[in-house]
Amino acid sequence: MPEIQLNGKTIATQTGTNEPVLKNNVVMESGFSIPSGVNIDNALSGATFPAGNILQVVQTQDHKAFSYTNTSSWYWGTSSTRADDSHGGVASYLNCTLTTKGTNSNFLVCANLQNAGASAAGYTWGMNTYWSVDSYANPLIVGVPSTHGLYSNGQGLQSGFWQDSVSDSTWYPHYTQVLKSSNTIAKGISIIFKIVISSYYTSGGNTLYYNRQNTTNNGSYRLVPVSTHTIYEIAS
Repeated sequence: MPEIQLNGKTIATQTGTNEPVLKNNVVMESGFSIPSGVNIDNALSGATFPAGNILQVVQTQDHKAFSYTNTSSWYWGTSSTRADDSHGGVASYLNCTLTTKGTNSNFLVCANLQNAGASAAGYTWGMNTYWSVDSYANPLIVGVPSTHGLYSNGQGLQSGFWQDSVSDSTWYPHYTQVLKSSNTIAKGISIIFKIVISSYYTSGGNTLYYNRQNTTNNGSYRLVPVSTHTIYEIAS
């Protein structure tokens, strides 16, 4: 196998007529640029990035008005109804899919739901995020009532709030992010992340929204926002 050396160090090898392979002991000079037309994914397919490097960012955007009427207290559907989006609490237009570029990566999961709220003041709005890695069996992370120190009988969930009013001035963006780490996931695996919305209440203010307010009258004064679901894949 032919090779190229400088001062006794091998910097490139070639097997037969195959493409030459640059050895991993070569340090790039500052200002080095990759020529246009080079497939970066192929060139770096075997590279290992330092922990903490962002490998990719994927985002899903939803411009549609979402409404779901909750009929069972803190009901999030089942793994199968979350999987096929048949549960009404699944914010399916925000489903976010990526194909892993690293092995055992960490994931920063960010949800930005605009104009989120419940249909009456004094009612709850809550959300969890599920993923296809465990077939949507468990939320990525929830609060633990038994260790909370105050609300031991409360409901563990990823995030949520109480609707303090239903006037036009009280519909806010709801932003949450969680880091899902210590994963055992191969490179090249497709993963789907899903947001599911629920409430403690089953009547009164049990209709839950985002991207809209609780009134339907139209007008140029109405805000038409975009909600987003953004996933960062991070080298572990």
